[in-house]
Amino acid sequence: MKTLIPLTGTPRSGSTLLMHILNQNPNFTIGADSSLSPVLNHVRSYVQDNINNEQLPHQVFNQCILKFCSSGAESWLNEICPTDYFIDKSRHWIYQYHFMFKVFPNIKMILNIRDLRGIVNSIERIHHTSLCMNFQNYYEGFEKDFLHQRIDNILNLWFIKESLISLKELIEVAPKCRENILIFRYENLLQDPQESMNKIYDFLDIPRFEHDFDNIDDTITHFDNIYQPYGDHQIRNKLENYDGGFSHLPQNICDYIVESHKWYYEHFYPEFLEGTENA
Repeated sequence: MKTLIPLTGTPRSGSTLLMHILNQNPNFTIGADSSLSPVLNHVRSYVQDNINNEQLPHQVFNQCILKFCSSGAESWLNEICPTDYFIDKSRHWIYQYHFMFKVFPNIKMILNIRDLRGIVNSIERIHHTSLCMNFQNYYEGFEKDFLHQRIDNILNLWFIKESLISLKELIEVAPKCRENILIFRYENLLQDPQESMNKIYDFLDIPRFEHDFDNIDDTITHFDNIYQPYGDHQIRNKLENYDGGFSHLPQNICDYIVESHKWYYEHFYPEFLEGTENA
């Protein structure tokens, strides 16, 4: 039996970087945005769309689907994974964690997060460098300044909003799932990389591995154009704790992001709220 380890998270949160670091461990096989998660999700969608037409009893049909997905995933890994552990990096895992835990009750998932201001700043930086963007698509009226409207649009991009909805649901509706999900903060990786990696290995209950953060090979095939303009997966070969702040966001926008997503900071970045409650 191969061990499937989903690697997922919010966009622009370092999952590609973490994937390349994990790739240094010879016990891991890495799947960069593999199709396994979308395939399983299509099966789930089929069930939702066709359950009323199914002739099997409901519970029997459920068990058939779960075993079908479990056996299919096992065959998938046996075909492409020569090692004991398969790191499957895909954003889809966070959208379907409920279904995932039904198919794989004991699976453990790594979920990358990042300060929302950093996510928005990263996307706004892309806006300034990509030829794909049309800024005027963001402007709906004159009630708010144009930068504010662009920031609202970023926070409502489907892949960001669905990730945030899944995280909020995880907190408020499905807290038991948290036991099998490691919340991995991008900032901690930059500040103390080996200790952060140790937490991953301890969480997975496998031997620790000493990583080389000064020589990170960007060797995993990762076709970026299908993710443009937001899919820049180029990484630095040396891990550095670079704190450039939020260079594309003025202070009032940073404050707005924190205030409008206070639940996110309360659960994942409580230290960033210190001193702001009485402000």
